[in-house]
Amino acid sequence: MRYDRTDEVVDYDGIVEEFIDGRVLSVCLNAEKSRHIKVHLSDKGDTSLLRQEEVVENELSQTEGGELNSWLKSVAWYLALQNKNTTWSKLWKFFMDRVWLKMSPSGRRIVFLVVIVEASGLIFFLLFLIVYYAGF
Repeated sequence: MRYDRTDEVVDYDGIVEEFIDGRVLSVCLNAEKSRHIKVHLSDKGDTSLLRQEEVVENELSQTEGGELNSWLKSVAWYLALQNKNTTWSKLWKFFMDRVWLKMSPSGRRIVFLVVIVEASGLIFFLLFLIVYYAGF
């Protein structure tokens, strides 16, 4: 795993201890700082509830805790996406599997920034057209 903020690479030896399809995922990650993570996911109609438990040998720094929480939210969102059976969710999952997850973290940030810049450029162009043709 490459930590995004510190660019540190840590090799984890992961073991899935428990897996109940769409409900529970329990993973034990063995490395210099071992972790045991258990994610509970329950569907309530259109939304999913997530509860996460983690046991670590050493206390996490604030940066590590933030990265771990971000990672867990992404995993929970991906599991919820996988359980949905709509056309949109299938297309989105295809995009995630084939493109997004194969990018590096810096590549994802660059794509995100380019999309924001292009969207704001489109908004300014539309505002220009409105002002130009409205005769202000």
